[in-house]
This record gives sequence, C-alpha cells and structure tokens, in this order.
Amino acid sequence: GGDYLVDYSTLNSTEMPYPNVTLTELLRQQAEITPNNIALEFHDSKITYDELLKQVNQLAHYLEAQGVQSGNFIAIAMPRCSELIISLLAIMQCGAAYLPLDPQYPKDRLEFMLNDSDAKVLLTSKIVAEALSFECDTLFIEDAMASLNQYPVTKLETKVNPDYFAYLLYTSGSTGNPKGVTITHKNLVNFLCSMALEPGINENDRALSITTISFDIAGSELYLPLIKGATLILADQETARDGRLLLDLIKKENINFLQATPTTWRMLLDSGWIIPLPLKALCGGEAMPMDLAKELIKKCDTLWNVYGPTETTIYSSLKQIKAEDTLITIGKPVANTQIYIL
Repeated sequence: GGDYLVDYSTLNSTEMPYPNVTLTELLRQQAEITPNNIALEFHDSKITYDELLKQVNQLAHYLEAQGVQSGNFIAIAMPRCSELIISLLAIMQCGAAYLPLDPQYPKDRLEFMLNDSDAKVLLTSKIVAEALSFECDTLFIEDAMASLNQYPVTKLETKVNPDYFAYLLYTSGSTGNPKGVTITHKNLVNFLCSMALEPGINENDRALSITTISFDIAGSELYLPLIKGATLILADQETARDGRLLLDLIKKENINFLQATPTTWRMLLDSGWIIPLPLKALCGGEAMPMDLAKELIKKCDTLWNVYGPTETTIYSSLKQIKAEDTLITIGKPVANTQIYIL
C-alpha cells in the first residue's frame, strides 16, 4: 500500500494570510470597490452592493434600537427572500450571532433550538410567526423594513471583533438532541478567502443559492459571492426543491456557480438536463458517487468535491474532479487547515 502514503509535510502546509476583519467588514470593503454591481437578485428585485450595504446598516441600527447587543444569539425564521440575507448580515453587524430556524423544520425541533440557545429575540415574518406561534420576544421583519428610513445608512459604531460568533448552528445530533456549534467571524472569513482563490469566484460570476439557512453550506453560498463583487441569485423555496423549476432558473438567470448536494445534482440530471451548462459545480454535504461525477463532468465546466464538518467551518477540504480520475477523494485542506487521517 505504498501508493497510499500521504506526505503530510506538503499536504498540511496550508498557511495563508487572511484579513483579520469580520464578514460584514469584508462586505463593506467590497461595496466600496463595486458599489453599482448587482449584489442580490430575488424574483424581480435587484439590489446593488451600495443599496445592500445601506439596508444592512439601517437594519443593524433598527436591531440595536430594539435592544440587540454584541454577544446575543438572535433566532431568525423567515421564507427565502432578500430580507433574509439583509437580516443575517445586520445581525452580524450588531456583533450578535444568528441562529437560523428553517420554518419547514418540525416545530418541536425549532422550539428546542430556541430554548437551548437562550436566543434573545426571534426575528421573523408575520406569516411564519402565525404558523409557529412561539412564546418568545419577537420582532417582525415587515415592521423593521417599513421603518428603515428612520435609521442612518452608515454602519453601527459597535466594534465587532473577528473572534465574535457569527452564527450558531445545530447539527443533526445523531445521539439524541441536536448540539449547537458556534462559528466565529475569523473562521468564516478564513474559509471564504480560501474558497475565493480555489475553486475561485469573481465579480462576473452569477451564483445561485438553493440551500436552507439551517444547513451550514448556505454560508458558503450566500457570502462567497458577496465578498468578491459577484451576483447572488436567491431561489425561492418552491424552486429550490423542484428539479425542473431549478433547471429553468439556472438557464434563464445565466447561473455559472452552483453548489448542491449529490441528491440535488441527481434531481437536476433527472429533470431533463441534456445540454452542458457553463457551471462551476460544487458538490458537498454527502459523498459523491463516481457515476454522478462522470455525468456532471460532461455537463459542467468544472466539478469540485467539497467536504467538511460544521465544527470546522463549512468545508475543510476540496478537490477538483476530472474525467480521468479513477478515485474520488476529498482532496487537500483549505487555507490554514490541517487534516489527519486516522
């Protein structure tokens, strides 16, 4: 088995400088570079980087006025829409961390997470709140957005440290109750800067987001485009779950960057996807089968296998899969990450 010996000296020499700033600061810097690029598209609405930043700032001021402080956990439950993204970024700008609650999840599971996390407040929409009817302090996104113009478009004075938590996620908890995992800005920024180099993204890219925010890979999908001036296109709930609608959206919106699980990639292939698309395809969340890889290589520009547990920030390693590969591996660690095979 000599062929399988790994040379750890090169495998794990992944040291790379990355900015010692928060994710919201990276977004602010990008908005200065590409203020007029479209940052976010949802249905018929388009928001430029400049507008996105202003709305994030205003919502952060609103949240602060409602008592949100650094170090709080803020639960968030709303349908997939532009306001969802603005809310996540605003919560982080307050120095608070968000706890994503997918309204589609079972109610008792959501209730467990709310109570276990000791979330200070739930930011939600009126429709979702009615369906879930939780007993907790609640802020409605409709009220927040309606009062935005009363708040400054400049960023909050609050100093947010890169060591602060950005989000709190509950992993499935294979042993009984789910367990909460906290991820800092520092972790997230290192990961995003690494991904921006490889597989790479730039301001001409159009990235589609289809993943529930309760799954950590949503962080890669939502924030990677926004730190590099690319356009983030948000698929609504219905489209994200329907192969045919999704395929139509990818074509219509000229999407060229997409990450999905093997299950979703199969769903796309089964929906009548015949003509190759100019996609940088990322496949993660579960192991990539060889037959699926072979199909995707024929239909996409490039295919990347990405792997990692929630605890080490989204993906820990990645590998470009090519037609001649006889074995699918998880490749090499991302920046500033070491891997040990036990």
